[in-house]
Order: sequence, then C-alpha cells, then structure tokens
Amino acid sequence: MVQVLKNVAIMGGLLKFIVDGAGTISLDSRMHHALLVKGPILEIPIQKVNLQFDSRIAEPLGSLGTVYQDVRIADIWGSLTVSKRALINPAFSAVYVPAPPDPTMRPIQGDGWTLDLASGWTTVAKEGTSNLVLAQSGY
Repeated sequence: MVQVLKNVAIMGGLLKFIVDGAGTISLDSRMHHALLVKGPILEIPIQKVNLQFDSRIAEPLGSLGTVYQDVRIADIWGSLTVSKRALINPAFSAVYVPAPPDPTMRPIQGDGWTLDLASGWTTVAKEGTSNLVLAQSGY
C-alpha cells in the first residue's frame, strides 16, 4: 500500500514527514551527527556495562553506531540516564552525549541526560578538541 504524505514540515533544518496512519518518519540523522559526533561531546567509556533501553526507538547512525533515545547505562564509573539521545559506538566501547554546560556540577547534566559519577571519576578535556572524556581521577 502506498502511504500518502499528509504534511511535510521543516523544523530546525530537519525534514520531518508525517505519514498517514503510520506516525512520524523523521530524517534526523544530521541532527544526531551534529550533536553526538561533531560536538562538542562527552565521551564515556564502556567497560562493565549494564544497559536498559527501548529497542523500538533505537536508530542506526551508519558506521558510527546506534542512537538510543531512552537508555539507562550503569558501569564502574556510575550511571547515565538519557531521555533524548546517546550514541553507542559499534564496538560497544564508548557512549557519547552532547557536552554538558558545566562539567563540574554533580550530578553532571546535559541536554536530555544525567550522569551520576562514582567516586574517583571526573571529566577531562580531550586534547586538541572542544570535547570531554570521562576518566578516573589521577589518570
């Protein structure tokens, strides 16, 4: 069956198609790329992960990994709760979120996410970039 487009809207440079009877099909990979790859971003290592997510709203971002819009991640560094977007790389070795406005605040909060750090973990500037990386204190 051919679906008829009822409405086409351009929102913030993103093209969204509202499809008759099928909900919204969004072409927002450019937004994900800008916020989670181009940055500035916070890179969080994955080591001993416990992951909870809604697979119905996970979206592949090509060779860069998968964007999760509702995910909770617990690891040795603490816990990350995401309500908007986080990118997990294909090797499952790191998760990326938009950089927080104040990385010294506890818990660390960004646009649509909260990071509760375990003792001994902090954010550090990633050399040569405007990005941050989560690291053990003293390393």
